[in-house]
Amino acid sequence: MSACTGNKETNSLNQLVSQKTNSLKILQNKIDSLRNESIELKEELNEWFTEIEIDKLRAKGIQHPEQEITIDLLNKPNLIPYLGVLGGTMRFGDIKLLGDRWVVAYFADGHIDGEMILRYTITKDLKIKWTVIDHYLN
Repeated sequence: MSACTGNKETNSLNQLVSQKTNSLKILQNKIDSLRNESIELKEELNEWFTEIEIDKLRAKGIQHPEQEITIDLLNKPNLIPYLGVLGGTMRFGDIKLLGDRWVVAYFADGHIDGEMILRYTITKDLKIKWTVIDHYLN
């Protein structure tokens, strides 16, 4: 009789060990995933647009500098000096702020693409004025 009880206890312990092992594997996978996300986020950080630049722009009255400047440029596709081809319409894609006065922007129409550098200034009435510095098609 005690042999049967011992087998049941052993089976229960084996099941518990198996469950804990599976839980550890799941947790390790989550840790690995978070570690990879952390690496990707660090790569996405913009070293050219730091808290110093953000503070300078806030002092000029722009409360959310990165968002406001990016949205303003997204709404100005007329700054792209190329026409779309094959019925495409040029639009800005990836936009990176460089300090408190420049932007590097990717643009495309679905057929051709390019990049450009722009200078921006904040006017007294908190408008953003854009100047195209350089551009090219890929």
